[in-house]
Amino acid sequence: MGVAICVNPYGPAMLLYPFKTISIGVLRDYIQEWQTPQFHSLSVQPFAWLILLTFGFVGASRKRLALIDFLLISIFTYLGLLAGRNVALFSIVAPMVITRHAAPLIASTSRLFGFRLEKSDHPTKGVQLINSAIFVILALVVLFKVASIYPSQVNIEAFSKFLPIDAVEFLKAEKPQGELFNSYNWGGYLLWALPEYPVFIDGRTDLYNDQLIGEWLDIVNAEQGWQGLLDQYGARLILIENGSTLSRALELDAKWERIYEDSLAVIYEKR
Repeated sequence: MGVAICVNPYGPAMLLYPFKTISIGVLRDYIQEWQTPQFHSLSVQPFAWLILLTFGFVGASRKRLALIDFLLISIFTYLGLLAGRNVALFSIVAPMVITRHAAPLIASTSRLFGFRLEKSDHPTKGVQLINSAIFVILALVVLFKVASIYPSQVNIEAFSKFLPIDAVEFLKAEKPQGELFNSYNWGGYLLWALPEYPVFIDGRTDLYNDQLIGEWLDIVNAEQGWQGLLDQYGARLILIENGSTLSRALELDAKWERIYEDSLAVIYEKR
């Protein structure tokens, strides 16, 4: 597998890609998915429950903890505690370890209460019927979900709540000239919806590294020298969140003129 990974334009350097990504300090400091999970939030609590459940089954089981199970749990628990984006990986790994240790525990508990667990290579008709019913229910749920979001108007209405759809249409219609400085949160959308204007930044933080991301932060926070940074990169258009620190600073700067505004986004053009 390692050799196959090296078959790319960057060669063996691609093996260092994950380490390069996690070494970006700004990414760890400002991007939520790269930060340590906040266990005070209810949405993160299932991660803690799954950790405790895993320890509980391993501890209660008489089956010896295999080295592979130890490595899976320890490595992916560490990764999950290090960055929130890795919690999903732990949720995939943990059930594998739990089921291996739960099986003998369930068997011994069943014998204690007089239940008999039948072993068969082929499921009974009752089990087949239950499996079929589960499959049909899941298929119907998937079809319902697909049908509810398939109409393009439904997607547009959903996107318009957090993406600058109207602002992009304005740029397409008016075609103001110049390099675009944009919101980090909208970079990916702009790559797709507005390819005629190259983005300043987007969610692919590994492509930009600390210096550029740090300069982007200085600009959006209107830190000292932010105007000079915009001049350095030749920015003549700015698409940013309405009411942001940068938008308030631009309102006070005579060099910039607001040419578009809605409740979500605002566009400035250099005079």
